[in-house]
Amino acid sequence: MTDKQPYKIAFAGAPKVGKSTLVYCLERRNPQCQRTVDADETKRIIHIDIPLSLGHFCIAFASGSFVNETVIPTVLTGATMVVYVISTGIHPNIQRGFFDEYVACASQVGVHWNNVPWLFVLNTVEPLWENPLQDQIPPHFHDTIIHCVAIKEQGIDELWQRILDTIESRP
Repeated sequence: MTDKQPYKIAFAGAPKVGKSTLVYCLERRNPQCQRTVDADETKRIIHIDIPLSLGHFCIAFASGSFVNETVIPTVLTGATMVVYVISTGIHPNIQRGFFDEYVACASQVGVHWNNVPWLFVLNTVEPLWENPLQDQIPPHFHDTIIHCVAIKEQGIDELWQRILDTIESRP
């Protein structure tokens, strides 16, 4: 990978599933990061630029209540990897609606899991390891779901390593 072809990682998921917490945990591990925020009354998209020896990459995600059908395409467009975050603390029906919206948008902008790598993260906020969207995620991803407890920074090292491994295997 060269600096001219940055790797864009879109962190996706319903509001309040822990995207920000996970990304900020990753940001703390990389002190050379630079955070920028694109915000107004309709959107809040955070970009974390991370320079590494294997190349430059950017994490992008929409924050909290700003996750909606107009912001989702901005986050996904141009992504070379999608990290989809699910939480046991948010009602499954709410997450299912957002999941369907992200998958439909990903297909439209060319970043469906058939086109770019997707990692699935189950962020638990209680001692429950069930995946509330197990039936929505294709079966070939089930054994690779990363389990995290973002507020306790558990599972962050595994997530970071899986991101790096995916970046390194990029053609």
